[in-house]
Amino acid sequence: MKYKISLLTLIIFTFLAACTEIKDIHIEMDLPLKVQNDNEFIITVKLKNLADKSQELVSIDIGDDYLKGIAIIKTEPSYNNSIHIPIDNSVSYSFEKDVASGDSIVVRFYCKTILVGDFSDEIDFCINSDYNFLTKMARTIVE
Repeated sequence: MKYKISLLTLIIFTFLAACTEIKDIHIEMDLPLKVQNDNEFIITVKLKNLADKSQELVSIDIGDDYLKGIAIIKTEPSYNNSIHIPIDNSVSYSFEKDVASGDSIVVRFYCKTILVGDFSDEIDFCINSDYNFLTKMARTIVE
């Protein structure tokens, strides 16, 4: 009985083993701290590939707590697909864009405030797979 491994333990171990450290990616994110309710604003993300090889921006995943007060209207470039991921409490916007060595990609999220409040959560930038990501925090106060 001591050596019985639960399915959940196995799943967690498999997930952690699949994750690798992301190297040679630099991310800058610009968004306003305060916005009036029922107004639009832009979240600008610049991802620079510092590696000697091409890397892929697979998706950008925005936490549910941030999206409680902020609606994503569109993105530039346009995302391929979006899906809610309940296990991660986020919405994943799939881009699947290659970023050549030394190049950058700029992604703009066009947003609209929908509720008054203080909204914050993680934004994950999935690089080369859904399981390898860098995380930034987003916070917007809607007045």
